[in-house]
Amino acid sequence: MLTQSSDCQQPTFKLPSSPRPLRVDATQRAVDDAIALKIGQLLCSRLCHDLIGPTAAINAGGELMGDDDDDDDDEDNDDVRDLIVDSARQLAGRLTFFRIAFGQGGARSGGLPFAEVRELAAGYLHGSRVQFEWEDEEDKPSSGAMLSGDNTRLLLCLIMLATDALPRGGRVSVRIHQRGKETLLSIMVAGRSIHLANDVIEALQATEATAVTPRTVHAFYLSCLATRLHASIAFDGAIEGGPADRLEMQVRVPQSSVAAERLCA
Repeated sequence: MLTQSSDCQQPTFKLPSSPRPLRVDATQRAVDDAIALKIGQLLCSRLCHDLIGPTAAINAGGELMGDDDDDDDDEDNDDVRDLIVDSARQLAGRLTFFRIAFGQGGARSGGLPFAEVRELAAGYLHGSRVQFEWEDEEDKPSSGAMLSGDNTRLLLCLIMLATDALPRGGRVSVRIHQRGKETLLSIMVAGRSIHLANDVIEALQATEATAVTPRTVHAFYLSCLATRLHASIAFDGAIEGGPADRLEMQVRVPQSSVAAERLCA
């Protein structure tokens, strides 16, 4: 999943409004077996961290239900049931999201319909303080629009980055355009104190996995996917100079990425 051909080029990262563009050397990274093993270990740590919260809540709710006496208040029992149901929904949403974002067999070879990708994102964000909006103009029942497997993974990792930048909650808006020879993925983040941490930016730029941690592994994985797809990624706002009230991420993926996906697999 993380191996790549020497024909694949490194993605370009830039800040449209910055006089000092953020770029990645296109010649340095090679994902060998040692790096692939470490990334697998880091991803396991990250997924366990993100799944333990709703799992623990379900367990706690089950223990409370088991300790209930017959004369306990029905309203309290209803609250516990609601906690279990909501936590189970959150857990299922994250598991499904991670299966597609990081699993090799999750997305069908022909890709996923836009509507399914939207549901994946909404499920991942369920129970968080982040409001989710899907603004794709092509997302109509009759459109049949599809997103390729790696493009889907790329978008889901971008959504994870967007939520990282919203420690106090806010809004994440996604728009997808398929025009001519490229696909444009645009994510707008709005809220208070939006900021991408330095270690996340460093993971995006990293040419090796030495300094990558479970907290930033999805950023490094995102960069590997961008390399695989010959994609360019641009950030505007909330990168340098401290927190801001907006962050925009735009990713341009050439249509030839479908061929590159087969070549680099």
